[in-house]
Amino acid sequence: MANTDYRLVAVIEIGSTGIRLIVAELSPSGDWHVVDRAGKPVALGRDVFTRGLISRESMLASMVVLQNYRELLSGWGISDQDIHVIATSALREARNRDMFIDRVYLQTGFKILVVEGIEENRLMYLAVRFALKDDRPQFSRSNSVI
Repeated sequence: MANTDYRLVAVIEIGSTGIRLIVAELSPSGDWHVVDRAGKPVALGRDVFTRGLISRESMLASMVVLQNYRELLSGWGISDQDIHVIATSALREARNRDMFIDRVYLQTGFKILVVEGIEENRLMYLAVRFALKDDRPQFSRSNSVI
């Protein structure tokens, strides 16, 4: 059973090669741990990086994934204010990104934040740092560059 002081939060990342979801318990002190995760491949970048547009097929595939995530998050009882949806380079560079963002909102209620490259890099750094947290003593004993 989850601690009642914790609240559930979710992050959905819409990337070039897939759409990923992480659900975590967040403590009042800011500590958190992952309780669920999911990921589905969707090749948004394939179209955007070659033609500058998200194809109809990729858009439909994305909607299916995001609608499934909406159902999953509803099952967890996570409120909209605790769901954060970010998109990276594929959506940032797509000429039809506004249409994609509008469709996602209309079909799922998700509000997408398209992050700039520098913010994307910062978030990637934090994710790697978290993933390697158990290996920090090993890295501190040697010269390591990440």
